[in-house]
Amino acid sequence: MGRYQDALDYIFGYVNYEKKARYPYDAATFDLSRMEKVLELLGRPHDNFRSVHIAGTKGKGSTSAMVESALRAAGFRTGLFTSPHLHSFRERIRVGSELMSKAELVDLLDRCRPALEAVEGITAFEVMTAMAFKHFAEQGVDWAVVEVGLGGRLDATNVVHPAVCAITSLSYDHVELLGHTLSLIAFEKAGIIKSGVPVVSAPQEPEAMAVIQRVCQDAGAHLTVVGDSWTYEKGTFDLSGQTLTVRGPGGQPAFHDLRIPLLGDYQLDNATAAVAILQQLRNAGVAIGDAAIFEGLAGARWPGRFEFLKNSVTMVVDSAHNENSALKLRGSLAAYFPRPPRRRLCLVFGAS
Repeated sequence: MGRYQDALDYIFGYVNYEKKARYPYDAATFDLSRMEKVLELLGRPHDNFRSVHIAGTKGKGSTSAMVESALRAAGFRTGLFTSPHLHSFRERIRVGSELMSKAELVDLLDRCRPALEAVEGITAFEVMTAMAFKHFAEQGVDWAVVEVGLGGRLDATNVVHPAVCAITSLSYDHVELLGHTLSLIAFEKAGIIKSGVPVVSAPQEPEAMAVIQRVCQDAGAHLTVVGDSWTYEKGTFDLSGQTLTVRGPGGQPAFHDLRIPLLGDYQLDNATAAVAILQQLRNAGVAIGDAAIFEGLAGARWPGRFEFLKNSVTMVVDSAHNENSALKLRGSLAAYFPRPPRRRLCLVFGAS
């Protein structure tokens, strides 16, 4: 435990914007050239695997987990980079379904330290991102699903050259950094869009969608929208999961009775976005069979999102932390605990 804790202390000894309440959100604070320099010193590991890049306010972690699970079911060696972690730091960097081991983390950091310490002003999240990319390259990952940390345009992950970009549901969060309007927030998230790279978007408010459409048009990036060209029909649901049927545009195949273990209507948007992302990869020649999509979505795991804990009493844990997600949580509770009779609900709320 000693060396592992020392490694965590070292990583979080760098400036950690996940913990700082106020700081300037600009190109000076979040300077992508630092990431480029570190990755150059590490041998450009992000050039050794293909990637899917996912931004958004809510749902990007769930969508990432489903896409990664389907790619793994298709026989690819996968990496998954997400943030923040729920139980263990090692959740952030996964190969296949496995968390990075403590020994692997310590060894990886030891080998990355010369490059990290050669670049002035590097942040904790940049350290984590560089380590993740190095680990994925060394582990021979075919595909990495990379979740944006904050925003998109200036995020440390925005150095990858993805095969598909995706933007999940946008709402008001980190407004003091990303902006006090959905248009400004959408502009930051849309900063991951690359020239010619297809984009999948979850349903958005009109002002956010207008920004995404404009950025895609300027970049020559084909835009696919859930609820427009890709639709779903809700199926059955219980405490173990839910089903849906997903239909693509035109002659695209329909996926009947897909099952996901993630609960809440908003996960149907995320699942449909995941299928649309996977279809974009299939359109580009990536070998992902229908069976892999069914198996991958059914096997996706993403705890802390309307998750039922097995206990002597019914307990639900959820990471809702803004108005939009709190309202969705309330709706899910009403659906899963309908009147009459509704059991008495007790809410325990925690925040930093």
